[in-house]
Amino acid sequence: MSHPLLARRAAPADKMKESYKIHLQRLYTWIGNQSHIEVLFVHYNDLMRNPMEQTNRVNVFLGNALNLERMLTVVDPNLYRNRSACGAD
Repeated sequence: MSHPLLARRAAPADKMKESYKIHLQRLYTWIGNQSHIEVLFVHYNDLMRNPMEQTNRVNVFLGNALNLERMLTVVDPNLYRNRSACGAD
């Protein structure tokens, strides 16, 4: 016997996408109003396209205490799927 919540159908993809968009807008607004929080946004696609530039941004943001060479070793462009062709970029 399955749990009733597990038997529910998932929300349609368009509703989920819209809900997520609203959530992110609220989150960005909230973060913008927090004077005690500093945020650095790193976009995945930017990281894959230019790992040196993006890891350097992270390093500077965190006080220049990171090992950039080691950071760059974990960026594997072979695992990157270019989604711009399908409009997901």
